[in-house]
Amino acid sequence: MADRLVDLILKNIDKDKLLQVQYERLLVEYTRSLFNVTDSVFDDGYRSLLRYADLLSISELEIHNNLAQQIIILLGQLFPNEEEVAIFKESVYQNVSNFASLEFVKAKNDIIVQHDFLRDVGNYTHQIINRIPDSDKIFFDTQRFALKDISASQYYSFSAPTSMGKTFVIINFIKNKLKENVSENFVIVVPTRALLSEIANKLINELKDYLGANCHKVITTMTAVQQDEKFIAVLTPERLYHSLLKQPEIEFKYLFIDEAHKISDKDKRSIIYYKILDMLKERPFVHIYFSSPVIPNPDIYLELTNFYNQDGNKVSGRSFRFSPVIQNKIYLDLNQKTAYVVNALSNQLVPCGNLLDGVSDKLGAVTRLGGKCNLIYVSSANKAVIYAMELCQRIGTCTNKIEPELNAIAKQIEQKIHKEYYLARMIRHGIAYHIGALPAEIRAKIESLLRKGLIKYCFCTSTLLEGVNVPADNLFVFDNKKGPSAMSTIDAFNLIGRAGRVTLNEMGNVYILIDDKRKQKYFDEVLLKPLPNQELLPQKALEKKHKKAIVSTLLQGKTNLIEAGEKYSDRGFTETSYEYATKCLNMLVHDICAKNDSYIVRDFRKDDVLTPQNIIDIRRIFGEIVSKDDDINISALQKYSLYQAVSNTEISYPDNFDYHTCLSFLKKLSQIFNWPIYEKGTLGKGDRLNYYTVILLQWMEGHGLHEIIRGAISHYQEQGGRLVSYDPTYHLEKYNGSANHKNQVINEAMKDIEQIINYKFSMYFLRFSEAIIKIRGEKALINDWYEYVEYGTCNEQVIGLQKHGFLREQALLLTKNPYSAFVAYLDGQLKISSEIFEVSDEDMLETLGTVRINYPEIFVDGESE
Repeated sequence: MADRLVDLILKNIDKDKLLQVQYERLLVEYTRSLFNVTDSVFDDGYRSLLRYADLLSISELEIHNNLAQQIIILLGQLFPNEEEVAIFKESVYQNVSNFASLEFVKAKNDIIVQHDFLRDVGNYTHQIINRIPDSDKIFFDTQRFALKDISASQYYSFSAPTSMGKTFVIINFIKNKLKENVSENFVIVVPTRALLSEIANKLINELKDYLGANCHKVITTMTAVQQDEKFIAVLTPERLYHSLLKQPEIEFKYLFIDEAHKISDKDKRSIIYYKILDMLKERPFVHIYFSSPVIPNPDIYLELTNFYNQDGNKVSGRSFRFSPVIQNKIYLDLNQKTAYVVNALSNQLVPCGNLLDGVSDKLGAVTRLGGKCNLIYVSSANKAVIYAMELCQRIGTCTNKIEPELNAIAKQIEQKIHKEYYLARMIRHGIAYHIGALPAEIRAKIESLLRKGLIKYCFCTSTLLEGVNVPADNLFVFDNKKGPSAMSTIDAFNLIGRAGRVTLNEMGNVYILIDDKRKQKYFDEVLLKPLPNQELLPQKALEKKHKKAIVSTLLQGKTNLIEAGEKYSDRGFTETSYEYATKCLNMLVHDICAKNDSYIVRDFRKDDVLTPQNIIDIRRIFGEIVSKDDDINISALQKYSLYQAVSNTEISYPDNFDYHTCLSFLKKLSQIFNWPIYEKGTLGKGDRLNYYTVILLQWMEGHGLHEIIRGAISHYQEQGGRLVSYDPTYHLEKYNGSANHKNQVINEAMKDIEQIINYKFSMYFLRFSEAIIKIRGEKALINDWYEYVEYGTCNEQVIGLQKHGFLREQALLLTKNPYSAFVAYLDGQLKISSEIFEVSDEDMLETLGTVRINYPEIFVDGESE
């Protein structure tokens, strides 16, 4: 009866006039306090909000729980010395199971809150239920619910706010299985290479007491799997796909797809997920779990599994809305010089007065409103560098004292990248940029400095905001785009959720910089309206006209959607939609020829662009060419051309790294794979192959990043070249050797290593190596460039070190003094003397410690021989 009464009271609480009035007043007063223009008095109106918060915290609706937390947090900010607020805050956190923030508040408060006996018993029981065994940590209710559902299901999909701790749930599931002494293998799929080492190291350290039970190793590539070893693999979609394709004998029982909303993205990488999940339908024993940021329909991804073909499934998916950290969303209209706050009750913008003097542009807002740790989101790496440089010019000279740790990191950047690299200069003043092209160890350093509070301003692209957790007090959103395209609504929500960090902040402020009407309209759609459902093969990514073009192209016996010399726009594509459509074409033709009724085949049929006669005709045209080749990265005709070349000519990898010999080889590959059409923006563009050859050779020879960058700069100095400039508008500039141009070349070289060397070349070399083995035999494969590219070296010892968890630059360092005397690699066996710890610097010590947890057997006493 009591529960029903509570539910009745809370049913229409959103419409309560007093709550609406006082809540809006609180939002306005808090926002004004950020501009130092408030003189709030704790009165009966605010006291009433405490009662509302207490009521909302016992609601079963998670959005009510979030509202309760926001109320008591903002009251705590406005009235930090009010004992009554502190008492209610503890009560609210206890009721909503936000035990992390409860401990955070208790540690800060001097006030001892006394509850009645029954309340204390209830609180204690709640914590006992949520306590994690063999740990001092406590689950949020939503984490406990998600873990219970996953443990009871073979297929499950859930979504939750960024700060809910979805990765924490996954780690605890794996930990529970290891404690049960299971011998199965696990795979976690993360969206980008940038997250591999971070997630892998987190797993190693969280599971260090359990990895040895059944010899589980944490790995980031399937090539590291050794006989009889069990594994927990952290992979990108591409690495998992290649494993399924080329190492089908390797089995695993549990698959977690993190950031699963990427399946609904409209870029070429999302199609890989469809192929992976289609291939896994042939492995009915695999358990598949999806985790996403807040989306209303996470169960949509179960359509790509065998879930709906099974009987008795009770749990499918769940969208959690509870957030242990609250974000205050504030518009700063730079044109009208006015601030607005987003009202979550009314879904409206509420004016909060004029902006401060000095907040006349974006950087002015950052400097006037920024706290201890500020992330600034921009849509491109180029913008991140430009804004960071401008901010450094504005405030950098005001910093007289340079922190020793900042100076040390700056020197590392100068040594490992280049002495004139802008990041080294600005980081000394507590300013940084975080972009995907940066080496993993430098990105990790920046993240560490952010957590320590030594970096105050960090300009970042989507790389930092796709899984890396830092305790940001404020997030400034400069753009509504991700690269050249508008962010999806889900990406925008995920971005906003990065403000604040559980255990370190109770909340974060999100400042949305509005400087044109289109941007405001975009964020109004995102923040003031319900979240849209996710789609599979979304209409925005693959329109019906594109599907018709794909089918028409195949019926003509072709696999290229545009011809040489054509622009993407000539056929109604953008570069992004063209790459997406090309992957769809490759998958469609294979599935048709293999008689596989996949999701993509059904989707094309459902859209009435693929008829039964079309299927017969396509199968007749491509049946023999496609055969059983399941790779969708290259087209059927590219595969055919490759097999013809390997069968009928003596083409092989060069036996040396001479520039002209290697360039000649790459030009032959360009003809075989028809790069001027299929890679018209990169490998097949003009004379870009000349430049890429320079980077490629130095990468495979095992040169350090500093040497590769020096080589790239030398190439521009000797051969000339043009660089893109956006000042004041887009144009090309002839390379002039200035610091600005050198920095552009540096960023371009690091980007090319990631996107051209490690992705494009890797993909084509893999196909070439496989063709040689298939047609000429395994012994015919000499100088496997695919492996050289994968590990950035042709040195077997450096490859072996990387397979055991060292980053490339660290592995290269271990072959030099003073480390080389302590490392031995004989007959494929790696041994490291424990004495290496005595000569290692702080960075190497940390890595060695992590590797020793994962591979204790490779460490020996005494010097290695």
